Amino acid sequence: MSKKVKVILVQNLAWYWNKGTIIEVSPAYASNVLLPKKIAQYIDDNSMNVIKQKEQKKEKDHEKSLQGFKDFVWKVTAEWGILLQKQTTHTGKLYAKIDEKDILKDILMKYKISLPKWSIKMDKIEEIWEYQISFHFETIDEKIKLIIKA
Repeated sequence: MSKKVKVILVQNLAWYWNKGTIIEVSPAYASNVLLPKKIAQYIDDNSMNVIKQKEQKKEKDHEKSLQGFKDFVWKVTAEWGILLQKQTTHTGKLYAKIDEKDILKDILMKYKISLPKWSIKMDKIEEIWEYQISFHFETIDEKIKLIIKA
């Protein structure tokens, strides 16, 4: 039975191993291929602990983001939707179209939550009206009312 060493990949390797993956390989493969090409680094107990701490922090941040999204949906639903006030022409058309970026900026200011652009699905808005906007975060899909007023 041959001895294996643990290495952590600092680059993607082929199509099945991603950067940050810890793999066990033969010492010869590690020292002759992975290390000289700077594809991987040896990993010891100390660096393993650092990696575990980073993973725990990443998971904690992820849970915090998910809870923040749930809280945002609850607040917006309780308020009957998101209200945006914009300037319009005398015919009721908006001077500037409203897109995802505008809504995300408003959400950040009002609700103190930063959502990724891909979490909103909508067409550009050109006039005053009430719209249903789809929000998606992980496994949560919500339709939230957006009210545009002058």
